[in-house]
Amino acid sequence: MRLKKLLVALSTAALVLGTVATASAATFPDVGGTKYADASARLAALNILAGFPDGTFRPNEPVTRAQMAAIAVRALGLESASQYAKMDTKFNDVSGAHWAAGYINVAVDQGLLKGYPDGSFKPENQVTYAEALAILVRALGYEPAVKGLWPTNYIVKASELGLSKGVVVAANAPATRGDIAIFTDNALDVDLLQQVAFGDSPRWEPQTGKTLLTENLGLTVKKSSSTTPYIVTSVPKVNLSGLYPNKITINGTETRALLETYNPDDLLGREIDYYYNSAGDIIAVKVKTDPANIITDTIDSTSTDGSNAANDAVVLSGNTSKTYNVSDANFKLYYNGVEKTSAPDKKTALDDAASENTKGPAKATVILDGNGKIRSIEIWQGDNSWIVTSVDTTNKKIEYQDRNATKAIQSVKDWNMRIVRNGKPATLGDIKPGDVLEVYGSGNYRYLVATDNKVTGRVTAITAATAGISDYKLRVDGKDYELSTKAYYSTDNGSTITQLDPNNVTDLLDVDATLYLNQFGQVRYVETGGTAVGTTTVKGVVLDLFSATTADGTTYYVRILKTDGTKVSYAFKDVDAYIDFVNGQNDTPTTLASLGTDSDDISKGDLVQLKLDSQGKVAGIDTDSKLLREAGDGTTGYTGGTAIDSNGINSDNKTIKVGGQTYYVTDSTVFIQNIRSNKFDPALTTWEALKGVSDPTTVKVALNDSNRVLKVVVITNGVTLATSAKSAMVVSRGLDADGTTLTLLIDGATTTYKVDSAVSAAVYSGQNSGTSSNSVSDVNTRDFVRVSFGSTGKITSITEPTVSSSVYVKSIDTAGGIITFNNQADLAGNTDTAYRYDDKTVFFDETGSAPAAITIGNLGAGDKVWAFDLNGDGVLEAVVKHDNSTP
Repeated sequence: MRLKKLLVALSTAALVLGTVATASAATFPDVGGTKYADASARLAALNILAGFPDGTFRPNEPVTRAQMAAIAVRALGLESASQYAKMDTKFNDVSGAHWAAGYINVAVDQGLLKGYPDGSFKPENQVTYAEALAILVRALGYEPAVKGLWPTNYIVKASELGLSKGVVVAANAPATRGDIAIFTDNALDVDLLQQVAFGDSPRWEPQTGKTLLTENLGLTVKKSSSTTPYIVTSVPKVNLSGLYPNKITINGTETRALLETYNPDDLLGREIDYYYNSAGDIIAVKVKTDPANIITDTIDSTSTDGSNAANDAVVLSGNTSKTYNVSDANFKLYYNGVEKTSAPDKKTALDDAASENTKGPAKATVILDGNGKIRSIEIWQGDNSWIVTSVDTTNKKIEYQDRNATKAIQSVKDWNMRIVRNGKPATLGDIKPGDVLEVYGSGNYRYLVATDNKVTGRVTAITAATAGISDYKLRVDGKDYELSTKAYYSTDNGSTITQLDPNNVTDLLDVDATLYLNQFGQVRYVETGGTAVGTTTVKGVVLDLFSATTADGTTYYVRILKTDGTKVSYAFKDVDAYIDFVNGQNDTPTTLASLGTDSDDISKGDLVQLKLDSQGKVAGIDTDSKLLREAGDGTTGYTGGTAIDSNGINSDNKTIKVGGQTYYVTDSTVFIQNIRSNKFDPALTTWEALKGVSDPTTVKVALNDSNRVLKVVVITNGVTLATSAKSAMVVSRGLDADGTTLTLLIDGATTTYKVDSAVSAAVYSGQNSGTSSNSVSDVNTRDFVRVSFGSTGKITSITEPTVSSSVYVKSIDTAGGIITFNNQADLAGNTDTAYRYDDKTVFFDETGSAPAAITIGNLGAGDKVWAFDLNGDGVLEAVVKHDNSTP
């Protein structure tokens, strides 16, 4: 029974005090980014207050009197003494078998705690904030300086000493582990109070520079200051051969080993206080760099000077309007694990990072000095990227596929490796099949960065800003994922791997896929397994959308007129599928109540293809909003296509032209008429029903490109009406399951619109094509355009107006609604031009990272703009503030 009680007591101690070295400065996930992070890290490193076996710190848990005794004794450097003192205490409720007996004996002997009048210690009572602060005040020797009544006296003294800084103290409330960690961490740096005079005139004075760290824990303390800052200038990941496995260099000259409770790589470029023992090893670190001065982002652009590095500067993707200049020519630059010291080498590294070359975007950690200039920059750019297929820890081998999709096996038995997986230090055994592994370094010294970040779901959209493959993004569950420069995909579970390019990336549209992401969050590899969202397909016209509720719940259905003339209802696999697919496979709406509010929502009369899962339930829908255009025999899915050509219906020859290509009626072509006897009553009909149809927008077709055969023809008897043109700025262009999309800044908001098939090819390719009324001039992001919409809400025309040159705002008469422009930036040109503006004039600003809607009040003298008087009547349709030379 005594043994059982002892084991229970020891378990209790471990749960609250934690287990030494089970959690490091970098691995308390539950306090990361909180006020407890630094304190918990330092106390864990000093073995004063460690984490739990599961790697957490649990800052909100209470602390008992026994546990507080242990914390204080450890802070006094009396851990060994507590082990010798592990014997019966003078208290009637703490025997020598109690896990904290030694700590309690030492704490009482040092005058830190007392018992109760009944002879008990009450070790399991929760310590209050006042009690915890009193114990630490006594540990620092300040009890003689405490004046007044309990508990205010100790709380006041603790505040004077800075112990409670950052904590709201409720005197009689149970103190938490997190707050006690802050109290104790603050106490470590307080000058001790010692008696310097005795006898009749005793006197106590603080001992400058003598703290618990130096006097009790035997450490040398190095405090960074404005005159002598301590900067970590090298760590293993940028100097593996010199610092492997756990050394850091400070200020370029002082190299010391760092206890394994810290990840040395996390300290690169940081200003620190550090504490080392008699052996010279650093056992605790306190980062002094302001988190606001540490920026991690991808590099957008750079300016470099190969002869004088002091002129170098960097622009980050998160804020392209902000340029970060370097502090001086000696700023620190690390590129893919190698420090660059000369101006030419710094130029090469920065130029590579900005150009992306063959490696893709560069991820940078920038550390700024007090003046907001770059003191150091650490750059990692994809170089040697693997997809891990197996790991042999016995023989130390990694089997992988490299950036060129070549399968290989790498022996790592002779490598001195620093391995990081998902941002944390790791071992070879932690790397798993399917991980994306970036390999840096050369020879036998390597830095490996592994990630197991995978995203699984249906690819519902593909977007792109430019034609470069690394600008393409795949949308899964409403989130866009950028492709890496060299990205690959497989439709047969990895047996055949193909590099993605602008021509085949659309193969991924509307399929279930697994996206493998690298450390930069980019898609490195896509595996589809060749399985589309539905392998069985059914074509027809939507008759109804409805639901039925039973004791088992509500089931949602779509009822269609099939191409064989039968009317069949198909259940959706679940309500989410119903919302998603009826919504046209867009991101919104996302609720049942909001369905039917968008013009592209599936509704009665639409020509659709249902994709059915193995249970015959709807797992996907292709709609006529993208013109059902078969890629093959009708089982391999659909691709977007242009609309029926104007005058493209030839009733005599039984042909229909789409995109200039002629498609033919055969005996298998199915014809459906939606409106009969002036009401919605879809039924099969014949080619004769097309005679007299002059508006091709009232006809929907499914066709086959491989044999130029019309599969289904639906006469909708609908009319598409054009609307007046509106001004907009292009944010992005792309594809979704229904075809081409444009995301526009229009009417003060950013909105994604579907593009009518008549202009989709022109919009997506960015070429001059289409009819004269629908031509488009190289539509790209940040372009100013005029768009018109049909009754379905799709863009039916788009033009890109031009002006001869930029002008500069000279004056604005808000009362008269007049803007005067000058032809020179200094406003001293020989040409002034005045225009009126009214409530229909729109104003844009494209000088920032993305186009923004502004008002006349945001314009000022000297602003460079394009002024659009599209009707030539002296009234402006739009004004675009910019920093480019041509619109």
